Amino acid sequence: MIKFLFILSFTFAAMLGSIHALAQLSMPEPNWSRAMARSAAGSIELQTELKPLFQLAREGKDEQLLRELANIEKRSDWPLPAREYVLHRFASGLGDLQAWTVGPGVLEYLESYQAQTLVPHGDHA
Repeated sequence: MIKFLFILSFTFAAMLGSIHALAQLSMPEPNWSRAMARSAAGSIELQTELKPLFQLAREGKDEQLLRELANIEKRSDWPLPAREYVLHRFASGLGDLQAWTVGPGVLEYLESYQAQTLVPHGDHA
């Protein structure tokens, strides 16, 4: 019985190791150091960029807001972490507004956005 439990626990541990290895293979590699991403994100005046976005949200101008969000995503004069930081902070700030301030199209855009700025996790590179 002890031998069976030992074999079972060894097999289970091996399976978990394989699952972890497969997960690591499917994860994209970091493309920015944490310090470089923070520096790049700080290269723009965040409040200046967020103010017109929230104004459009409060006014219910979803189509114009979607255009502005898409423009931010594509700005070639800003580093990628700066663009994504504005989008992230805007999405986070929507929680401070009344429910349904923005329409479903804006929420879908933000929800479907795939972050491209990848930094190593604090606990694991």
